[in-house]
Amino acid sequence: MSPTYAASLKKSIAAGRSGVIEPDALPAECRATTRANLSKLQSLERDAIVEALALHAGDKTASADSVGHVPGTIHRKIRGFGIAY
Repeated sequence: MSPTYAASLKKSIAAGRSGVIEPDALPAECRATTRANLSKLQSLERDAIVEALALHAGDKTASADSVGHVPGTIHRKIRGFGIAY
């Protein structure tokens, strides 16, 4: 677990001590399950996709449009990055 990931997760847990922490309350880097080491650019792209999905309530077509991808590309990237939506 990277120090950045651990710090983000710890901050989210501290903020939600009074109840259940929902996935959408976690920072983007905590909502993907990829096992690959991502470059900075890939991490930014993954985070943008996760945030777009949260903003559009999981609507992949609207999310694809908001990040400048076609729906087929965003589906492939969601699988590739291990994003759970």
